[in-house]
Amino acid sequence: MYGPIDNTLKKLEGVSVRIGEDCVGCGACEKACFVNAIRINDGMAEISEACRGCGRCVNVCPNHAVSLEISGHGVPDRPLERLA
Repeated sequence: MYGPIDNTLKKLEGVSVRIGEDCVGCGACEKACFVNAIRINDGMAEISEACRGCGRCVNVCPNHAVSLEISGHGVPDRPLERLA
């Protein structure tokens, strides 16, 4: 765990995390999430509203079961602006 920093990192509008059926509940994504937005429940990861859309969970999933979905609206040209 990296500790709570949820007040300094704003959620990216239009970005959501999706857990696919390939999830085996290994917990890699849960450990990588620094806002504690992921829990393993009944052998599968679940994403809470605390998710900021950073994508750390996507990068650590050994089964490629986690993905980011980006809508066509509200995604900033410079994502680092969310660290304001």
